[in-house]
Amino acid sequence: MLIFPVFIPQKGCSFQCVYCDQKQFISVEEVDFTVLEKQIRQFCSKNINTHKQIAFYGGTFTGLTLSQREKYYNLVRPFIDNKTSIRISTRPDAVGYEDLNWCKNHHIKTIELGIQDFSDVVLKASRRGYDSKTAIEACFRIKQEGFELGVQLMPGLPGSSPSSHRESSGTLQGVLPDFVRLYPLIILRGTPLWTEWEKGYIEPLTLEEAINICVEYYDIAERNNIAVIKTGIPSLGKNSEYVGPYHPAFGELVKGERLIRKIEAEYKSGDTIHIGKNEISLLTGHQEYNLRKLMKRLDLNYIKLVAGAVKIERLLNK
Repeated sequence: MLIFPVFIPQKGCSFQCVYCDQKQFISVEEVDFTVLEKQIRQFCSKNINTHKQIAFYGGTFTGLTLSQREKYYNLVRPFIDNKTSIRISTRPDAVGYEDLNWCKNHHIKTIELGIQDFSDVVLKASRRGYDSKTAIEACFRIKQEGFELGVQLMPGLPGSSPSSHRESSGTLQGVLPDFVRLYPLIILRGTPLWTEWEKGYIEPLTLEEAINICVEYYDIAERNNIAVIKTGIPSLGKNSEYVGPYHPAFGELVKGERLIRKIEAEYKSGDTIHIGKNEISLLTGHQEYNLRKLMKRLDLNYIKLVAGAVKIERLLNK
């Protein structure tokens, strides 16, 4: 599925979430409708025979007024056909039956819910304004009404713990969305959460903690035929200040950790390690972050990898 993203940063949101400042992301900027219409036309013309969606991200789409919704819909309506539909992102407390009926009548196929966490403890501490029951009911309502369901989760929010992660993991398996996005919390300067961090009220996840939690979600998703379509937040603006587990290739680090665990489970002392051709970059990319991690995990100062015709040998200075 090809996606053309239209960002509506924080539009339709009834309040600012403690962690949110959409305008600090590189890709989030409002575009003139004339320019946007031209870009959408080019996208659709280039991909005539491909299934695709025009997606509204960054705000609460069903929180917009009806006139605002219609304005965005009228922008994309000329391009809707049997291979082109609409995707929206919204909150679980903004998808009542009336909202979903509107969506049905306006070619919306996919609804992504910014649930962030299924634990009441975390939702309350993060001041999300709804509880787990509301989130779960919204998921089932969307599925029952025939929409494709996506869920966005944010490990590391205030109040989160190993217990809350287990709760969210269990609920995810009960809800069974079509896909999930995993966005470990990054604390941005200028958000209410930054002030809480400065006062010592919250400590962000380390990079490794965030990787491990996302690997666990990834494994659960795989076992339950839930696609993981994104891991890690989009690129930040060059002037953004933050704390937390941000990495420009976070998703690759997560995939690399999954590969490391697979190798660990199968490794016997002295073995040459064989991996797939498409897996080599997971170990050697990003200054060999995962390769060095693998060697430390296996307690090796020398390693030999074979990926098809490619052979790699490394000596690790401990």
